[in-house]
Amino acid sequence: MKWISPLVTLLFVLGSVGPANAVPAPQDVVMYEVNLRAFSQAGDLDGVTARLDNIQALGANVLWLMPIHPVGQINSAGGLGSPYSVQNYGQVSPEYGSLADLTNLIDEAHNRGMYVLMDWVANHTAWDNPWITNTDWYTQNGQGQIIHPAGTNWTDVADLNYDSQAMRAAMISEMQYWVADVGIDGYRVDAADFVPFDFWQQAIPAVRASTTNPLLMLAEGARTDHYAAGFDMTYGWDLYSTVQSVFNSSASATQLAQTRASEFASVPPGKSILQFTTNHDESAFDETPVELFGGLEASLAAYAVTVAYGGSPLVYGSQEIGVTDNIPFFTKDPINWNTGQATEDWYAALLGARAEHPALRQGGLNDQSTNDVAMLLRQHGSDQVLMLVNTRDSAKQVSIPAGWQGAWDDLMGGSSQTLGSIRTLQPYEVIVLGNTIVVPTSTFYVAGELQTEQGDAADWDVANTSLVMTESAGIHTVTANNLTNGVAYDFKVVNDEGNPPVAWGDHEITPNQLTVIGDADGTVTITVDTNAINNLGEYATWINFDGAPLQVVGDFMNEAGGAADWDPADPAFDMTDEGNGYYTFDAIISTPGIYQFKASFGNGWDDQVGTDGFNNDAITKGFQTTTPNEAVTLFVDLANRLLGIEPDAIPGDLDGDGFVGINDLNLILANWNQAVPPGNPLADPSGDNFVGIDDLNEVLGNWNAGTPPNTSANIPEPATLTLIAVGGLTILRRHRRSHTS
Repeated sequence: MKWISPLVTLLFVLGSVGPANAVPAPQDVVMYEVNLRAFSQAGDLDGVTARLDNIQALGANVLWLMPIHPVGQINSAGGLGSPYSVQNYGQVSPEYGSLADLTNLIDEAHNRGMYVLMDWVANHTAWDNPWITNTDWYTQNGQGQIIHPAGTNWTDVADLNYDSQAMRAAMISEMQYWVADVGIDGYRVDAADFVPFDFWQQAIPAVRASTTNPLLMLAEGARTDHYAAGFDMTYGWDLYSTVQSVFNSSASATQLAQTRASEFASVPPGKSILQFTTNHDESAFDETPVELFGGLEASLAAYAVTVAYGGSPLVYGSQEIGVTDNIPFFTKDPINWNTGQATEDWYAALLGARAEHPALRQGGLNDQSTNDVAMLLRQHGSDQVLMLVNTRDSAKQVSIPAGWQGAWDDLMGGSSQTLGSIRTLQPYEVIVLGNTIVVPTSTFYVAGELQTEQGDAADWDVANTSLVMTESAGIHTVTANNLTNGVAYDFKVVNDEGNPPVAWGDHEITPNQLTVIGDADGTVTITVDTNAINNLGEYATWINFDGAPLQVVGDFMNEAGGAADWDPADPAFDMTDEGNGYYTFDAIISTPGIYQFKASFGNGWDDQVGTDGFNNDAITKGFQTTTPNEAVTLFVDLANRLLGIEPDAIPGDLDGDGFVGINDLNLILANWNQAVPPGNPLADPSGDNFVGIDDLNEVLGNWNAGTPPNTSANIPEPATLTLIAVGGLTILRRHRRSHTS
């Protein structure tokens, strides 16, 4: 093995490889999971290659292969053993074929505009993995014995110890190999919640740095810090659970939109959630969708609502033909593709509509669901998709809102339809309609607890609100007056959709209430920017205060000259309103250390802003100073729900540690070829809202400028900015070594 400097390695990587594969943006992904043992009679990689055209015809653009490595035999789970008991990370199991078979599959997928993810098992290995001789790489009990993962019954695997830096380096090395030398397009990471946050923050930039091709990283987990670590997608367990409750326990279909809003509240712009009605675990150990939801038609309706509410859909190989029997993966039980229910065309039509209509991938959501029928309109610009799904086994009648009545195109292949005021849906009926509209001139209105302060007769009376917003170039604003200093007022913004008068039931721009705090002069401005849609399907909304009552609070305040830490009443820590919902605070931190902060509206703790957005118990953001009396600029971006640290005055010092080095490079690489929100200077020093060569050049052009920090440290959770000084040789090691298949 040859180890070379990070700078030389990076220049080699950037200069030696051809054009990058353009993996889909996370919100555009349609993923297809393959259980190799069941997928074909031979149960091998060639069997997958043979069906690539079928997979592509469904509308899938990303292929997820369950683990392809040799399977451990010691303490086996039975049968052929679990594919998640990895005997050797560097090999293709002969059970599935050869390395050449894998590269052929990758090439054939790429030829079809599809991309391939490997399933990566980072939490544990088989007991007969060669790593087992390094006992300190594994978790041990009090008697020094290696143990299986605590709290599980996974006795066929040995739990890895992430306190071992040598093990971490070996894991990163293996992950880099499959990307850099074999051409894998990313990873679905098994049991990602079990592995420490700081490892993913270390590993993902390193893996991305090993190739010029963009990668897709999916975490099997629900921890919100996975996004901060560099993952593109996490699992939508909550929506899956809600869909089951709606179909199987008669829960109200109105819960679907509520769950969707809750799931996406912590998803940064440009990231997504994998949504599903089954996967290898559910179809093996629970039930297939047909059995789980009560029949074939019910399973299709459940999948339709899963697609309707956003995120990135998954198809588990076999569900497209309505298989009823469980699909094991510890043994071989090949799928008979000729005897299943013929529903491939239905899946292809639904996923084709999603691909054709940006409204289904990134549009705003107007949910008018009833107890029994999921009924929602998705809109992106002039593109509209209306979905009605009966979640019950009996016919249900619904009232159609006036704005939805009229002619629509049937996106599932039927003839055009005209909706009247009433529609009866047959049991588990799915209706998917599309329309291209001339977007009417809409007026936005603010209604809430601040109306009577404006002289209106009653609060929450949207039809009679005096807070009518004015619009210019898609930006809507209104100024509220006479607010009492320090008093919190909840409000919503409602769109009359060009059809006044406005009324409750019209599209709510802010389906979740926002809060405004009265300031010293009682005047605030509320702004909605319809040019920017976040992952909640909401327009960017923020508040500007003449008196700037947004205050930064944290455990740095005493070090910055305040009387006490975490004191939201200290006026010395009022933030500066830079416009467009972007606030800053310049601080001089006397003592080097690790600190945390968040923001507070007014003089109390009732309304806060943290890494999880507006929240009465918001999550803090972390930062590090390394020199006495170090200057830092903290920012809060209300429109994009971001907190962070602006770069130091040294060009290229993105993390603000006073030195241009590997940490700054990792910030660039972790976001390479990605769009970033305005006001996010950490990875975008050029300020063009895209992380690319200009940003890289700023770091490389100032390499080693400043004073190297003496130490590195991890910011404890729940902070989402952890500055870890990772050895450059580990991070940017270029692999050229032999792996047998």
